[in-house]
Formats: sequence, structure tokens, C-alpha cells
Amino acid sequence: MSISLEIKEIKYEPFGNCVKITNGIIAVVVTIDFGPRIIHFGFCDEDNLLYSNVHSLHVASSEDTEGGKIFSCSGGHRLWLNLERADSTVTPDNTPVFYTILPGGVRFNRPKDETASVESGFEIMMGDDAADFMILHTAKNCSKETKVCGLM
Repeated sequence: MSISLEIKEIKYEPFGNCVKITNGIIAVVVTIDFGPRIIHFGFCDEDNLLYSNVHSLHVASSEDTEGGKIFSCSGGHRLWLNLERADSTVTPDNTPVFYTILPGGVRFNRPKDETASVESGFEIMMGDDAADFMILHTAKNCSKETKVCGLM
């Protein structure tokens, strides 16, 4: 019996607005108030297989020492740029995420990071009768400088 893909916005506390993608077998939840981060993955109605830090700050406040640009480890899965550098690897992901529904999945993009001059995001693709999904990561150099990095 084939169950079609269901994609909908949900509240996933304490992480706020998220997009849930499910085929009736597995479910993936991606943050859109910040991130994007895959904050939940698991079989439907079962435990989350990813770590999530429910005590983490997700939205920077005006009281932050660097003008609201802090990195918080919310857990889940996010794109890390390699080589490990503070200006590109642990950049804050506290801004809202843009997403587009695709045939068989969803594309998530964060706004261009002015510090690292990189636009990044990922696509989640899921089949109707599968217990797995595919993540396609993207990173675009928007600066005039050559950047040596990889995806982690």
C-alpha cells in the first residue's frame, strides 16, 4: 500500500516553526525559524534518533555581545563547512529559513551569511515506500575570494 508524501508546517516545541516531511513510515522535521537543521528523524510515532538540545537558545537577543550573532548548539543535523574556522564553521544560524516544496521533497536555504559570504542549504528527498531519505547539501561562495572548504 503506497502512502503519498505529506509535507506541512508544524510547531515543534521548543524549536518553534518547522516543516515535517513524512511518508507514513518515517518522519523528518526541519527548523525554519532558524537553521535549517534537521531536528528530528525517526520512524513515525517513535523516538527521535537525533540529539536535540532543548535548553539551547535558538533566537539571538539584542543583549548579545556581538549584536545578536551567537552560535547555539541546538543539536540535530546541519551543514558544517570544513576547514574548521570560527568565521565559517560555527556561524550563527539564527535567521528564518526559506523553503520550497519539490516533487518528492523540500529544499531549505538560509540567507547569505555576511561573515562567511556563503549561501548554504539542503534538500530532503523521500520516497513513498522507503524507510530512508536523501539529503543533498549545497554551499555557494558569494565572495570574490577563493575559499577552500568541504562539506561535513
